[in-house]
Amino acid sequence: MTLDKFLLEKSIHWNYVKLDLGTDLIKKYINEDNINRRRELTLELFKILHERYFLRFSNSRQFLMNLKKFEDDFLYKYLYYRDHLIHSFQIFLLGCYIVERANVESLPIDFFSNMNRFLRTWFLISFYHDIGYMVEKLIDLGIEIQRTYFERIGGIKLSEIRLTISDELDKIFKDYMKILTEGIIIGENNKFILKQNNDREEQKKIIYNELLENYKMRDHGIMSSLFLHYTIYLDIDSLDNEILKVQYLQELNIACCAIAIHSIEKQRKINVNFLKNPFGCLLILCDNIQEWNRPRLKGLKLYESDFWESLEIEVDTDNKCYKFLFKLDNSFSNEDIEASLKHYFPELERIFLSTFVQGNNFLFSLKKDSFEWKLTAFYDESSRIYKINYSQ
Repeated sequence: MTLDKFLLEKSIHWNYVKLDLGTDLIKKYINEDNINRRRELTLELFKILHERYFLRFSNSRQFLMNLKKFEDDFLYKYLYYRDHLIHSFQIFLLGCYIVERANVESLPIDFFSNMNRFLRTWFLISFYHDIGYMVEKLIDLGIEIQRTYFERIGGIKLSEIRLTISDELDKIFKDYMKILTEGIIIGENNKFILKQNNDREEQKKIIYNELLENYKMRDHGIMSSLFLHYTIYLDIDSLDNEILKVQYLQELNIACCAIAIHSIEKQRKINVNFLKNPFGCLLILCDNIQEWNRPRLKGLKLYESDFWESLEIEVDTDNKCYKFLFKLDNSFSNEDIEASLKHYFPELERIFLSTFVQGNNFLFSLKKDSFEWKLTAFYDESSRIYKINYSQ
């Protein structure tokens, strides 16, 4: 069973995170083996959630539809491309599962423990974090079209395919990046305050320059964040209820900061603190845990592997430990699994060394038959960093 099916089936029984997506639709999704049909069902589930949390917000809704169409019409045909639609849905479910299993009262932002506010914010983060991928892939798409259609005609060269942004919108986006920079520095938890203002000003300069550089490169993380901010801000601004408007703006800013963070952190340009940016760190963690079950086009068929057979998350509150217990599909050889883990474990190590500064410990256990691979991340209070250990 793929991770999206497994988690969706599990969601029926969740107590804290009550998704309430409808048992019939969930069963329909779980019993569907055709990936293209599951992509259609993902959009149906997205629409249900969008109408529940953002009923009057029409400007942003079309982005996910456009991402699916761009994947279907271009990216799957021309590039060795991984799915980003089911991927986003899996991240949404995985984040909900982690919070469902967590001791939410101990989490470092107040509305982690407010289910509706958590779900509204996490919905934006998970489903919209890759909508800018269309922009990032335009250049690659142009290169591939040139190679496919014009390689044998030396006098023809396809002009660069690149997104042009008007001066007016460019100014709006750069103002948004100042808001994002401030949000990343201050953090999602308004109780977090930096001790020295000069440290804060230096960090603001570094982070803003990194966001600006990614913007110039049309990196998908910052473009996703800017597109989301621009479209939903238009909807929020039209609301009459001032209290609701303030709540939505807070959730929007947190979501856009988390989306911007997930890309620049992966480039190892900044370190992110879980105490300041729990939503951003949750996205980074889920984005990487979900990395090895992404559909790709092989030949003329969209293909995916049932890498995970099941996943259980256990929380040991006494020892402050989160345990991720994966059972791997038996159809994979140990050699295939070890090849995947050569990428999987270093990514997890990177995440904990650069992202999580918190008192919890983590265990990732991946089992198949009598084999077990483990990564442990134990937090060292004295050095304030994680000690990473692999074992087999």
